[in-house]
Amino acid sequence: MLAGGLLLGLTLHTYRAAWLVVPPLVILLVILYRRELMTNQRTSLYALTILVMMALPIAFFFLMLHITDILLSGGLNETALSRRFAIICSSLSRRSITHKSDWL
Repeated sequence: MLAGGLLLGLTLHTYRAAWLVVPPLVILLVILYRRELMTNQRTSLYALTILVMMALPIAFFFLMLHITDILLSGGLNETALSRRFAIICSSLSRRSITHKSDWL
C-alpha cells in the first residue's frame, strides 16, 4: 500500500494526464477497498500521507501561478476579469488547430 501511494504520487510528476486521472482513481479505490483500508488504518494513513506530500509541490505551483496571474491582470475587480475573459475568448477564436501537435 505504501508503494502504491508513492507510485501514484510519482505519476503526478511524470504525466500531465495523471492530474486528471489520479484523484478520481484514488476516490474510486477508497470506495472499493474501504473495508481493507479500515482494517489497516495506520498503513492507509501513511500511504495517503506519502501521496499528499508528493502532490503538494504541484498544488503549490498551481496556486502560485493562479495568484500571479490574478495580480498581473489587475486583481479581482470586474473590469480586469471581463478583460481577461475577452482576451481568452479572442485568443481561442483566432487559434486554428491545424495538426495534432497543437493539442500537446
